[in-house]
Amino acid sequence: MDEPTGGHGLSRAPIRKAPPLQVIWVIAWRHIKESLHNRSTYLMAAFYLLVPLGLVLFTLRPVMLAAGTETAPQQAGGLMAFYLLMAGLLPCTWSVGIAAGAFAAEKEQGSLTPLLATPASNTSIFAGKVVGAVLPALTLSVSNILVYLVAIALLFGPAALGLLPPGFSLLMLALLPAMSLLGAGLSSMISARVNTEQVANQYGSLILTVITVGLFFLVLRVAAWGLAAFAGAVALVFTVSVAIILISARTWRREEVMARRDA
Repeated sequence: MDEPTGGHGLSRAPIRKAPPLQVIWVIAWRHIKESLHNRSTYLMAAFYLLVPLGLVLFTLRPVMLAAGTETAPQQAGGLMAFYLLMAGLLPCTWSVGIAAGAFAAEKEQGSLTPLLATPASNTSIFAGKVVGAVLPALTLSVSNILVYLVAIALLFGPAALGLLPPGFSLLMLALLPAMSLLGAGLSSMISARVNTEQVANQYGSLILTVITVGLFFLVLRVAAWGLAAFAGAVALVFTVSVAIILISARTWRREEVMARRDA
């Protein structure tokens, strides 16, 4: 069969769909740039970077100064690991706020409809929005952790970093992207189903509270459960996060969003 031709007899090239990973990244990058346009973002980032310094100077320092006692090194190591989680967790909560406006704000502004009119699948759209919410938060989280570790090394010497329990500390670090992904996934699911950014933010705050309480409960139970159970819990959080994104994408009716916009 002959190729369809245009008015000048030229054959029309077939429309090719971009690979899903490329579509996800394009959506994520657009969302990242939008989240960085707000000047308050940089003020918040500067505040977050001061938090690990405060933890080291005003809470960890008294324990380290008591290093002459037998229990001080063990207490210092446990506190260092716990504060490592706190230093990284605060910026991770940013992903919930970014994801809360991923759909609701764009629906209000009318900028979501052009994306829905593209061949991008629901899964690619949801994944892109979640990745676009998680990456800025994790970048700031990593910066916070580096500031925290450098402050310890400068104030107490590099040898002080050896007090960190290796397995526990690594699981703490793995828990940060897991919780960030879970929060962004839940927040995006709700944002896609409400009509205003204000409502999405209200639900996002509730999600953040529940996740934070659950996180600290999980950390406090590590001593009783052991590192293997803790590692299993981290893996479960990752699995649940991915499942939430996939279920949200499959149950989202984008046609209704477009119909309401056109009405």
